[in-house]
Amino acid sequence: MKCPSCGAENELTWKRYFMSPLGRHVCVSCQAKFRMAHTAKYYCSMVAVWFVIAAVAFYVAESFALSSLLSYLIYTVLGVAIVFPLDKKFDNSWRSTKLRN
Repeated sequence: MKCPSCGAENELTWKRYFMSPLGRHVCVSCQAKFRMAHTAKYYCSMVAVWFVIAAVAFYVAESFALSSLLSYLIYTVLGVAIVFPLDKKFDNSWRSTKLRN
C-alpha cells in the first residue's frame, strides 16, 4: 500500500489486515491516516470470486448428496480460505489509497 501523504510503501501484514477490517490504516513513516479506495473493480471482483466459490461448493455438495447445512459449511470455509488471502493481495497490490478525513 502506498501512503497518499508521503508516498511511502506500507506492507499490509496479516496483523494490520485483521486489525483494520474496514480498510483504514496508519502510515508507518508519517503517521497519516488513510484508507483503501472503494472502486467498482474491487467490488465486482469480490462478487465474482464469491460466486465461483458458491458454484464449486454447491456443485460438490450436490455431487456427493450432502445436506444443505454441510453445503453452507463448505461454502463458508472455502470462501474464507480463498477470499481473505485474495483480498489482502488486492489491498497490497492494486487497490489505491486516499487520505482519511
